[in-house]
Amino acid sequence: MKKKSNLNKLLQELTKEELIAEIEKICDKFEVVKDYFQIDLTGDTAAYVAQTRKKIEGQFHTSKGKKRNPKASRLNKIITDFEVISIYKEDIITLLLFRVAETGKFIARYDYTLPALLQSNIRAFARACSLIETEGLQERYKADCAAICQQGRSIYYEGELEDVYFSCFNEAPPVQRR
Repeated sequence: MKKKSNLNKLLQELTKEELIAEIEKICDKFEVVKDYFQIDLTGDTAAYVAQTRKKIEGQFHTSKGKKRNPKASRLNKIITDFEVISIYKEDIITLLLFRVAETGKFIARYDYTLPALLQSNIRAFARACSLIETEGLQERYKADCAAICQQGRSIYYEGELEDVYFSCFNEAPPVQRR
């Protein structure tokens, strides 16, 4: 804690102009700090969410549409990198659910059954549902989560997504007939 108190003491000794200069220097050196301040000061995350969604999509296909072999670690890092600059939990939830849905589409389309990717997808869904529950956003995300469970039934999940859904929404996901 001593280092933090030294930092606080130093910051209190700086003039307004010196503080501004320090912030500008940090923003120039660290892009993530610049992005964080941009989001924090404007409250507008749309461009950053869209950019992160493109990065997630890019893990499954090249820009020309050719199939890639997605890695759970890369997908996790994309979300983690966004979390560093995020100020809204809803954006994280949206991206986690997008990641789970995109992985499900990829698995269904290419019959891709790498166990590490499947398990990582279940953990991402569980994390999204945990955030939904913590933030009290069940009504807002219930349909999206139910759609993911429906998609999961047609691929290689054997009830794991439904179990997570049940723990968040206290009911089984609806079954849609085709």
